Amino acid sequence: MTTNYTRETITVSTVAIGFTSATFRALEPYSNPSAIVTVESNPVRYEYGTAPTSTVGHLLNVGDTLVLDNYDDIQHIKIIRDTSASGDASLQVTYGNRY
Repeated sequence: MTTNYTRETITVSTVAIGFTSATFRALEPYSNPSAIVTVESNPVRYEYGTAPTSTVGHLLNVGDTLVLDNYDDIQHIKIIRDTSASGDASLQVTYGNRY
């Protein structure tokens, strides 16, 4: 079961970005934070701790979902629009506390 939800929409372009720290930091008091990421428009690439490029990193296509189940991954993920996309990508991210 997950409680204490918060969410955001992230626009991803040609510069690698992470999640909005003010949003996910609300999870810090909880022992089992999670994030569910859904790609809504245009493919993206992601890495943890190091910035991906538009051609290197784990690929997520439109409709794909990524589940992060620990605070370090949530804090250190970096995402960039894939080179095949002609416009910005849109991600829906829901944060919660799993217990």
